[in-house]
Amino acid sequence: MNPSATSLKPRSLATSPALEAIDPPALLRALELFATHEAQITQRLYVIFFDRRPDARELFGAHSIGEREEMLRETLRSLHALYAGEVWLEGNLLALGKSHCEYGVTEDMYASFSDCLIDGGQDVLGDEFDEAAVDSLRAAMARITKKMKAGSKNGSA
Repeated sequence: MNPSATSLKPRSLATSPALEAIDPPALLRALELFATHEAQITQRLYVIFFDRRPDARELFGAHSIGEREEMLRETLRSLHALYAGEVWLEGNLLALGKSHCEYGVTEDMYASFSDCLIDGGQDVLGDEFDEAAVDSLRAAMARITKKMKAGSKNGSA
C-alpha cells in the first residue's frame, strides 16, 4: 500500500470547494485501493482505453508501458492533491492540459480516460471498489479533467 495515501488528511472537509459533492473517506479508500493494485489497473485501463479509443493509441509510443504507468501515477497524484487541498494542483492541471493539447489529446479523450479508469478499477478490484468509492472517484476525476480541459483551451488559443 502507498504509505502517503493512508496518511493524507484533507485540509478542510467542511470548507474545501474542491471536495464539494465528494465523499472524502470514499475517495481516500478508492485511492488506497488503486495504489495497492496500480500495476494491474494500469494494464487493464489501457486495454479498455485503446479498445474504446484506438485514436488515442497513436499518442503513445510503440514501447510505452512506462508512459502509461506514469500517466496513471500523475492522475493518482492529482487526485491525492485534490483530496488534500493542495494549492499547487490548479496550476499543474492547467499546464498538463496545455501539454496534452500540444500532444494531440482531444477534449473528449478526458471523459473516455476517466470512464476507462473507473471500469478498469472495477474489473481489477471487484466488490472492494464499492459504489461510494466509484462515485467519489468519478466526481474527483471530473474536477481534475475540467481544469485540464481549461488548460487545453488556453493552450490552443
